[in-house]
Amino acid sequence: MLRRKLRKNSLPKIDINIVSLMDIMTTIIFFLIFMAGFSKFSILSAYSQPVGSGKDLEKKPKFTVSLEIAKPTKVRLNLGPMAGLKIVESDQFFSYLNQNFTGNQTSGYNRLLEARTEDELAVKIQSALIEIKKGFPHEETIRLVVADGITYQSVIHFMEVVREVPEGREPLHLKNLINQRKETRMIFPEISVSALSDEG
Repeated sequence: MLRRKLRKNSLPKIDINIVSLMDIMTTIIFFLIFMAGFSKFSILSAYSQPVGSGKDLEKKPKFTVSLEIAKPTKVRLNLGPMAGLKIVESDQFFSYLNQNFTGNQTSGYNRLLEARTEDELAVKIQSALIEIKKGFPHEETIRLVVADGITYQSVIHFMEVVREVPEGREPLHLKNLINQRKETRMIFPEISVSALSDEG
């Protein structure tokens, strides 16, 4: 009699799917380990400093090129100061700059480019960047400075223009600092984008 009462009052049997639970736990653990490793990598990358003092780093010359896009048919191409930079065939390079740009080696160079259509302007931009790339074949970075009125489609178009030579056009034939030659379609593939201020 007592056994019957105990059976009636006992809890119902519940089947627990251990396999699914283990799959979930394994996924969570893997995710946490991955995120922890990624966080450490990010911290190391952010705080890693080259050997040398801060003053040495500030004095080190740095190549900079930017494209200010005020209108879809009007841009300004800027080159930063070049004193101390390694340039391939520097005499020929500076001859090109002096004929087509305004400025000097100390303060940098700039050039206003205009055209009737965006496509015509794209050809002018790419032609100028190709000449710059010949002087700095080892550089990969360019900055686009975009005005508010420029559409998303135009920004993407200009990014493609500064990044590489399209199929159907002659690729670049570059010579590096040790006189090695290579053929490539890449111009400045590493692109950063920022907003053009009203003052600029």
